[in-house]
Amino acid sequence: MAQFTLDEAKRWIGRTVIAKTAWHAGSAQMAAEQQGTVIGVQGEHTLQGPPILCLAVQLWPKKHGDVPNVIVVPKSTFNEHLCLSHTGEVPSPSNGDPAAGA
Repeated sequence: MAQFTLDEAKRWIGRTVIAKTAWHAGSAQMAAEQQGTVIGVQGEHTLQGPPILCLAVQLWPKKHGDVPNVIVVPKSTFNEHLCLSHTGEVPSPSNGDPAAGA
């Protein structure tokens, strides 16, 4: 089973992620395309083997005033249900490329 390394997990902190599909995330239900922010790393004990590193993701509330949920996900679950959210930033056109910006 693939696991986050500490360096890899640290690189995710502060990044915005989005749900690929709706899924039951432990104590929270995550809607398709719902976004969240990776806020930390947590070690989780397993029944077999050494502890594994998980990412703590704070889900953005669906409605203003709702309390945000935090889920803790291991790498396999993270890769299956979440991905990096593209925030709509448009790359700048490259110089000398006539198709850039077209």
